Amino acid sequence: MLTLYPDQQVNFEQLRDAFRRHRAVLFQAPTGYGKTAIGCHIAAGAAARGTRTVFVVHREELIDQTCDAFERCGIRHGVIAPHARPTEHDIQVASVFTLARRRVRAFDLVIFDEAHHCAAGSWECIRTTFPKAAYLGLTATPVRLDGRGLAHAFETMLHAPSMR
Repeated sequence: MLTLYPDQQVNFEQLRDAFRRHRAVLFQAPTGYGKTAIGCHIAAGAAARGTRTVFVVHREELIDQTCDAFERCGIRHGVIAPHARPTEHDIQVASVFTLARRRVRAFDLVIFDEAHHCAAGSWECIRTTFPKAAYLGLTATPVRLDGRGLAHAFETMLHAPSMR
């Protein structure tokens, strides 16, 4: 099992606490901080309670990276992507474009990697497909180039310590 560093463990606890009060939480941390590792631990804890979770990525190469992180954590998971065979695992790693097009069982928790993309059409489609789900957004840069905010998608934002 991949062990979280002390600061990551604090953030993990802060996220769990935030979900007691909010349904959609954005977590901002610098590149290389370990947002995916924290997301894996959140997903594992949710699955232990019977919560179906999907970890959504926006590029095909990120599917492999995310699956590697789940494997390092010892977490069984499936993949929702064009050439992946469907599984019944409670945790799935999905390509945003495939998930937006496919009919799949409902998810209770949706984790968006690179969550600053959440204002885009395919991402919004996922949010409307699973309206009762809880949402965790992971991003290093919660600012969009088009200036659109993320307040429509997330109720609160937590920050990791800066690199300084």
